[in-house]
Amino acid sequence: MIAITAGVLSGFFFTGIIGRSMASFLLFYASPFPLFMVGLAFGWVAAAVAGAAGALYVLATAGMRAALFYLLAMAVAPVILSRLALMWRPAAGGGEGEAQDEAGREWYPEGRLLIWLAVMGGVLVSAALLLLGTDLESIRAGLGKMADAVLEATRLAEDLPPDQVKTVRDYLIAATPPVSAIVWMLTMLVNFWAGGRLAQAFGYPVRPWAPFWKLTLHPRALAGLAVASFATFLPGIFGLIGEIFASTLLVAFMLLGLAVVHAVTLGNPWRPVVLAVLYFGLLVLNWLIALPLVILGMAEVAFGIRRRVLGRGGGPPGNTVS
Repeated sequence: MIAITAGVLSGFFFTGIIGRSMASFLLFYASPFPLFMVGLAFGWVAAAVAGAAGALYVLATAGMRAALFYLLAMAVAPVILSRLALMWRPAAGGGEGEAQDEAGREWYPEGRLLIWLAVMGGVLVSAALLLLGTDLESIRAGLGKMADAVLEATRLAEDLPPDQVKTVRDYLIAATPPVSAIVWMLTMLVNFWAGGRLAQAFGYPVRPWAPFWKLTLHPRALAGLAVASFATFLPGIFGLIGEIFASTLLVAFMLLGLAVVHAVTLGNPWRPVVLAVLYFGLLVLNWLIALPLVILGMAEVAFGIRRRVLGRGGGPPGNTVS
């Protein structure tokens, strides 16, 4: 009953976007939250039941296409991530920042969950683009119609000169795929974190979480980023798909870079000020701050920055590439 109730609530949040108000948009982006909460509290089967209930609610209120979109964009990720997050094994001194509990168990690493989110975001947006067409021209034509709808809804076409309208339209066509994947990834990440926190606040035995500064990415993530970055130079749709996957993986490495900053400032009296300035700069300057963090995250995977600065306790034992 809890799972079904959570699913209906999730579906209600999802269909709230029809209202086109700021509150309805916030509810729309919070629609995975109830699914994550029941999934982390009761297991992935409960998340699946909640997702099915939410899909039925959306089907009854908004139709088949909306229900299918809800299932793929909002319900699948909570089921998969709940299943992975609740996996554990006897503590074996893992080197990926695994959280451990008093029972001697270590839990599925948060870094791997982050990579799963990056990959799922890439797959979801790539699949959505393929629905627009199987070649780059068809996809750009479909994205162009979306850009025209945005320009019409915001009335920018009426306020800007024709040449600037074309520039904005071209920018929307180019930016929509990677930005959509990034927004989906960050939305799921926030709901994942919030769902686990609320389930824990209600007293459910949610798995322990490692401190953010211990976040670690497996070296294969760096190899995946290299492959995706190389794919961006390929012609046609393959280059576009490579751009999408590269964007979500770059976000993962940016978060790792943030974790490194959190780690190396431990014990520093200026730590709150440094972190406040960093996050404010990230919000205001965006990629001007994000790019150095990405580089820092890549250096952490390759060279073990935290291990070198904090000693062996600051990161995985031994070389992080082993």
